Amino acid sequence: MTTKIFVSQIDSANNTGGTADVGSIITLGASGAYWGPGAAVGFQGSLGGTGYQGSQGDVGYTGSQGVQGNVGDMGPDGYQGSQGFTGSRGDTGYTGSTGAAGGTGGDGYTGSKGDIGYTGSAGAGYTGSTGAVGAPSSHSLFTGDGTTTNFTMTKTVYDTNHIIVSVNGLVQIPTTDYSVSGTTLQPDRGFRGL
Repeated sequence: MTTKIFVSQIDSANNTGGTADVGSIITLGASGAYWGPGAAVGFQGSLGGTGYQGSQGDVGYTGSQGVQGNVGDMGPDGYQGSQGFTGSRGDTGYTGSTGAAGGTGGDGYTGSKGDIGYTGSAGAGYTGSTGAVGAPSSHSLFTGDGTTTNFTMTKTVYDTNHIIVSVNGLVQIPTTDYSVSGTTLQPDRGFRGL
């Protein structure tokens, strides 16, 4: 059986000593391979029409699910980002309107009167010793002339009951027989004009 192989270019010499060219034929025989001149290349035939498209084949079977791979190692934690800037302070809200005044509540009930408590026992306090007779801190002596109605004392007196007035040895009654105003002694009825 002889096999013919067509090649486009041969650089080796053929069995006749010539140089192989385009279209040379390699012949494999019982005694080995040898070159021979090839036939001239014929004209290229016209392109045949496109053949009909074959029908679509059936959908193949779905393969079984493969084995699930192992869970990958957890990556390291990322770096913490820097803290953002503090936002600007918002405007102060409007002050709400004043609510209406509530009504006045009614008077509460008067509680019942409690019982009178027990009277405590009388204490037995010690009687203090009698103090020494005090002496007046100052005094004023006047001589009546029949016309003078106001007399000036040496000190200011703030209350009529803080002084003792006597006329010719007779003690006068405060606010009834005399009155005082600062350092002024004002007689009334009994010894006025003395």
